[in-house]
Amino acid sequence: MKIKALFLLVIFSITATVFSAPQWLRYCSSDTAREIIGGNTKNIELSKEKPSEMTVPKLNTDDVRYAVWKHEMAGKKSRQIILDRQKKYGKYDLMYFDSNGDGSISENEKYQGERRDEYRVNFNGIPVLFDTDDGIVTYHINFYYYSYRADYERLYAQIGCWYEGTVDIAGVKTKITLVDYNLNGTFNDISETFDSDRIIIGDVITKHETFVGNYIEYENKLYNLQVSKDGAFVELTSADDVAYSKLEVPVNVDSIVCCGQNGLFKRDNIKDGQISLPVGKYRVRSWQKTAKDDSGKNWEMGATWYSNSNEFEISRGAVAKSNVGENVFSNLSVSYGNGSYYFRHQLSGNNGESVSLTKSGSRPDAPKVRIYNRDRTYDQTFSLEYG
Repeated sequence: MKIKALFLLVIFSITATVFSAPQWLRYCSSDTAREIIGGNTKNIELSKEKPSEMTVPKLNTDDVRYAVWKHEMAGKKSRQIILDRQKKYGKYDLMYFDSNGDGSISENEKYQGERRDEYRVNFNGIPVLFDTDDGIVTYHINFYYYSYRADYERLYAQIGCWYEGTVDIAGVKTKITLVDYNLNGTFNDISETFDSDRIIIGDVITKHETFVGNYIEYENKLYNLQVSKDGAFVELTSADDVAYSKLEVPVNVDSIVCCGQNGLFKRDNIKDGQISLPVGKYRVRSWQKTAKDDSGKNWEMGATWYSNSNEFEISRGAVAKSNVGENVFSNLSVSYGNGSYYFRHQLSGNNGESVSLTKSGSRPDAPKVRIYNRDRTYDQTFSLEYG
């Protein structure tokens, strides 16, 4: 019996060690990464003033733009950017980018833009080299310059790379994709707000997106999650001793999504107005409820975008409360300009979130506005339009 017990213990230890080992992913980059993967768009501030410490090559024009892309890899340095033109006038179609991070920009770090339309120039596949303790790590980022009038110009950053691969989750081979959502060069950012990096689980048909966090839920089971800073590997271990507690939601709310440093948690088919979450701080990311009208038609109401102010905490032995769902407020604003009145109608929730309303999955007819004066000599009804 002693030998049997020892044998079982050894087998269990080996299994646990294998399961917690790094699972490596492959690096991918594309000029159309955002169309393939999704992701965020980040505004990069432009300036006409040259940073005093910047070393620049010979430029074509004097009227250039300077910018800085900030990252969290390799000493938290930033990378200098210059926008120049091939010709004296027109859109900026040359980008100088400090790819190697040495603080100076050389002629070899010049990248030709691609004119998308009369307002936009793309600078895709810009390489970034990070000098880490493990050697040089390559990262790609896509930019585009946008200007539709002389006093309006913007430089935007978008993802240009990601990591993907098949990992073992409790013996099941599963595809995952890591996305640098906040575009700071790293893939393991955990945030109390909605700025965490993202993990896409599954293939094209079954995929769903979740947040990088302390944990990840898969097939109704919780796992500890570790993501390498450069995105090259993940580690997953079963989270068996995590404390949970309750969140109370209105009984007519069908689903809710909460996120925080613990990760993202979606709860559907809520029963008895309560859900369970690991102990920690969260924010509501979305909620949804359904109801039937007198004719039996389904109406769906929900919110998918929240500010960062709706924080709540799940504590041991306590029941937290959430005020999602009703009440919903109907707001009508009126403005005047160029001889015309403009009306804007919007639904909002208890926390200021924008609320949508659909009927059987489609938008109902837009509401009407009736305007009349005191003696009703003017009495007109107008139909609002979605836009």
